[in-house]
Amino acid sequence: MTESLDQGNLPLPMIPQNRLVWNGFPLFHVDRFGKEFSGSLYFVLGQGLGDHVNGFRILHELQGRFSGAQFIVYADKRWEELVLRMGRIEVRWYPTALDPRSGKGTNDPYVQAHETIRKEMTSHPEEAFLAYDHFPMPDRHARGETTLEAISRTIGLDFRGKARPFLPVEEKDGAFADRFLREKGLERGAFALLAPFSWPNKRWSRERFSLLIDALYQKHKLRSLLVAYPELGSFENPGVVMAYDLSLGQIGGLLSRSGLFVGLDSGPSHMAAAFDLPMVVIFVERHTIPFEVRALSPFALHVVEGFERQDREPPTETVCEAVSFVWQNRKNLKEEIPLCPACGRAAHYVMGAISEDLDFMCVCGMKIHSERREPKFPLSASQKESFLPVSHLITMPSFSAPIILSDMNSPSSLGDLEADLEKGDRETVEVRMDLEESGPVLSVNTGKGVSAPFFRWSQDALILWMRKQGFVLKWVEQKSEREDWIYRFVKDKDEMQEQGGNSPVRIPWSDGFLRLSNGSDYLRWYSFEKWSSFSDLVGIVKSLSALGYDREAVEVAWVAVRAKLSSRSLRWFGKALYYRVVRRQQTSCM
Repeated sequence: MTESLDQGNLPLPMIPQNRLVWNGFPLFHVDRFGKEFSGSLYFVLGQGLGDHVNGFRILHELQGRFSGAQFIVYADKRWEELVLRMGRIEVRWYPTALDPRSGKGTNDPYVQAHETIRKEMTSHPEEAFLAYDHFPMPDRHARGETTLEAISRTIGLDFRGKARPFLPVEEKDGAFADRFLREKGLERGAFALLAPFSWPNKRWSRERFSLLIDALYQKHKLRSLLVAYPELGSFENPGVVMAYDLSLGQIGGLLSRSGLFVGLDSGPSHMAAAFDLPMVVIFVERHTIPFEVRALSPFALHVVEGFERQDREPPTETVCEAVSFVWQNRKNLKEEIPLCPACGRAAHYVMGAISEDLDFMCVCGMKIHSERREPKFPLSASQKESFLPVSHLITMPSFSAPIILSDMNSPSSLGDLEADLEKGDRETVEVRMDLEESGPVLSVNTGKGVSAPFFRWSQDALILWMRKQGFVLKWVEQKSEREDWIYRFVKDKDEMQEQGGNSPVRIPWSDGFLRLSNGSDYLRWYSFEKWSSFSDLVGIVKSLSALGYDREAVEVAWVAVRAKLSSRSLRWFGKALYYRVVRRQQTSCM
């Protein structure tokens, strides 16, 4: 199963010819040093528990490769138990970050750490490097990467789609878990561990957790072990076991013995991912893109239905069905999570449930519904028209008969279309798409009494799928507000690069538009439209400026200003211009 986007579908990552620098700090890169490297590598771990166990993965990997290096780790003392287990590190505690239980701590605990690191680096600049901090590449959102994947790519670590958080567990953790399970009458691998505590804006309600506990017990005969703090209160549901104020190591021991995990966008979910547990993570807070902070595991489903609902909390039915899917398919879960036909990635996100059927979604926005029974709703007139033979729709002597997106609805028709585009001599292709009602589109019945999956296409899925067929975006047009959007693609050959790559394009994005100097830039920076907000455009500018990509920073900043004029976008456009002018002058004076 493909866990990350094929490199052939996107422009190559930006790995500079010279040393990579982030905000003045020289960054480490594994390809530039041999195993004999003995300098200092600095790690500034993020303040959350999940940030720490993800950072541990990179720390652990570099410790194995560079045995003579010095590892200086800045960490939050709240996670001291795990940090001290890493070994071969010099630990420095930065000020305690803001804590959801006490409400105490600082929002910016890293300032002092950065000041100290900068001073130490100046004394031996050729031997000291930053190996971990919040410096993910600016194209991470376009690639659908987690923070762990983006940071590892920045420093040259290639986990080949198998990156996981790293949790340092000890023998005593397992011994504790075994004693605990015996005392509570729980069987190893036959209980669900639930972690219902996080920041208030990330919590799924207590009442819904209670309904989930009942569903697990009644439907699957699974008892639930709740790992939480006393302020959560107790649950009186049949089969429930409460475990308050355990140490991180003890939680790790229990996770290693559990058969299923259900949690929130919080640290315990990342701990669970280290064990490759079948798991469901519930996303409630909508300000952070889920794929950026998701627990990195191929055995996880992430319920994100709240992103398309007025009620930000995903409904109980959806979570229960996602949990049932994971538990029932736990022995071959990777094979049961559907793959996206547009980009090949696993559709780890759950957008809803109808009875026992889930609406899966890929990071590119393609929705996949696996219907076990005949669909219960009729075809609209436009959908009926779309069920013309594929060969008819793609025989296009002119642009008067574009492909109708809803026809690309089943693996067989997609395969026919791919074959036609591959063998044909067509230089241009048009696709008609209704961004509001492009699906769900029914598939042709397989003849076995079960319908094949049907898809709801997103804009990004279309552009990525056409890129796989060798076509790049040329322009997008909507003649009137009542009409579908028309996407024109051109063959991506050498003689077509200038025509397809350098033409301005206006493309729908979020609740507005992006105005790009060429269609090729879309895949490099902006192909996360399904999760988009205009503030994320400024985030790309900040990352580009921090890494010294000043020309690109100015270009993206101008796109951000034109997309949504605000004091923030204007401020960063000014900063990008300033950095470009200043660095040009510095370079010319060298």
